[in-house]
Amino acid sequence: MQAQQLSVQMYTLRDISATDFDAALKAVADIGYKNVELAGLMGLSADEMRDLLHKYGLKAPSAHVPYQAFEEDAQKVVDDYKTIGCEWIIVPAPPLDRLLASGEFGWGDLANLSAHELSTLSGEELAAKYTLSADNIKAFCDNLSQWSEVVNAGGMRFGYHNHHFEYLFRTEDGQSMYDYMLENSPIIFEIDAFWAEVGGRNAAEVINANPDRAKLVHLKDGSDRMPGKDVAFGTGILAWDDIIAAADAAHCEYYVVELDNPNKADPVADVRIAYENAMAKMS
Repeated sequence: MQAQQLSVQMYTLRDISATDFDAALKAVADIGYKNVELAGLMGLSADEMRDLLHKYGLKAPSAHVPYQAFEEDAQKVVDDYKTIGCEWIIVPAPPLDRLLASGEFGWGDLANLSAHELSTLSGEELAAKYTLSADNIKAFCDNLSQWSEVVNAGGMRFGYHNHHFEYLFRTEDGQSMYDYMLENSPIIFEIDAFWAEVGGRNAAEVINANPDRAKLVHLKDGSDRMPGKDVAFGTGILAWDDIIAAADAAHCEYYVVELDNPNKADPVADVRIAYENAMAKMS
């Protein structure tokens, strides 16, 4: 991991960005970050976003773009983010309500979902709540594959950011959603190390198993391996030396600081702590 590879996901500073995106960018630039990962255009045009990043000496090598935005107009997504100068466009999450066979599970049900919880359920309970619809997961992967081609044709690369459920949800024949995606799409993953661990996987082993499919890593730490317990990078329990060694060996391109639950009173402090801890691990 080298300094020029370090970035920060602006979703971490969403409470500031919602009212003063300019201030949020200034804050990360003042800390020392040179890269950001965008989480939307914040009501700006692509030209305005490019110019605002330039104002603070920042680049946006990657951006999270919702699945639904690709459904609406994939070519516009490509045109906008190419204007900004992005190298990667990442789908941050799937349309979860459209994937499961039961159709009764949504984002609100994820609050306590973990590998530990799933281990307490019977086979019938698992099948009832967490089985992927064969048609829907196929359509999902087909869409990702198609959009990957559109993004690649635009001179950028396409990726997908995991949560924990990709490792926990199963197809009708028992395959994890993550493994199904590996086999049925060309998708390169932005590996969120914390969420992989919440999903019952060892993040370093996930990267080592498919190094050519892991080119970005989210630096999100955890106080334990349960949802909602993420903490600033370097202040939790994840084995970062192993994770970073695996990512370096896989020729990871960017390491992106993120917190889903930053300090409400001072999220910038968390971003600064993560930056300092990341810099201390630079090769």
